Amino acid sequence: MFKSNKVSSIALAVAMSIGVANTAFAQTTTSSIRGDVATEAGSIMQGATVTITHVPSGTVSTATTNASGVFSSRGLRVGGPYNITISGDGFTTVEVNNVYL
Repeated sequence: MFKSNKVSSIALAVAMSIGVANTAFAQTTTSSIRGDVATEAGSIMQGATVTITHVPSGTVSTATTNASGVFSSRGLRVGGPYNITISGDGFTTVEVNNVYL
């Protein structure tokens, strides 16, 4: 009798720990975008503002180009469409629509 109760207690403890382990894991999926901003002549655009808008939700992410004209944004929703607007001093604002990540 004693051995049966001990085995049942161990089995119950193992079953509970497996159940807890399964509920502790979650999955999050996000996307990112990275790009280079340059003029038509090929000059890099340092300090340009890149506005990334997820059309269905209206969520907006903003990035600024670095000294090499590179921008990056992470943690974006997967899919799209996104509208991307690039603006800055001294050049015409450019918009790219229907971008999917």
